[in-house]
This record gives sequence, C-alpha cells and structure tokens, in this order.
Amino acid sequence: MVWLQGNPHDKALGTSSTRRVVGVEGVKDRQLDIPNRYDRTCGPCMTDMMQLEGTYQKGDNTAELLRPFFENVVDQCGVQRSPLQG
Repeated sequence: MVWLQGNPHDKALGTSSTRRVVGVEGVKDRQLDIPNRYDRTCGPCMTDMMQLEGTYQKGDNTAELLRPFFENVVDQCGVQRSPLQG
C-alpha cells in the first residue's frame, strides 16, 4: 500500500508551506520490479514500512521532493543504483 498524507490544518493556519508524509507499507520480503528494465526484479525488501516526512511550498519540484523517498525504497530492496546524470 502506498499513501500520501497531508495536514488539513495548514491551509486554515495560513502557512505558506504544507506538511506531507509519503510512504509504502506491507513490502517486507517482497520483490521490487523496475519498470522499463527487461527482467529486472530486485529484492526482497528488508523492511515492512518506509516513509518520508517533509514540507513543500507551491511551485516546488515534486520529483525532487520525492527523490529521497524513492531512493530509500530502492536501497531497502537491494537495487544497485547508478549515479544520476544530467
């Protein structure tokens, strides 16, 4: 199960940033399939739940905000990552 949770009080409080939690659970001992990579399955995942808490503001780059979460997921599932290019 993958989930994204926000704080509904942020808007009511008039804050410029919003707290968010993203996570995945129920993955211990499961395999991780890598899309667009033929026959690329890794794992098993070493932990049952992974999450990342943080804040974002309007205009933030969503991909960059979520990168640490997904890096942790692939690390916990034994994927050998190559350095990012570009």
